Amino acid sequence: MISDRDLKRLIVTKNVIDAQLSGLKWYLFGSVCKAQSTASDIDLLVICKNDHDADSARNALRKSDLYPLIDLTIMTEDEVIFTDFIENQQCEMI
Repeated sequence: MISDRDLKRLIVTKNVIDAQLSGLKWYLFGSVCKAQSTASDIDLLVICKNDHDADSARNALRKSDLYPLIDLTIMTEDEVIFTDFIENQQCEMI
């Protein structure tokens, strides 16, 4: 089960990574948005400008103690537009 504490720790992690990499966009989706009390993981979308930023964001998240709870999807802005991922998955920006 994902707790409020887990989500607050995710925000702290996001802020640390944002300080190192500019231009990332972060979204939650899936069960954590629908029923946090029953969510077993954190479905996280990180939108990056390019592959280098994607690799850097992924590596930074791997260092987080939250990483085992995160089901990570990383896309470029073009991929998000092409797949309409945000709308289709009903993502919520964090």
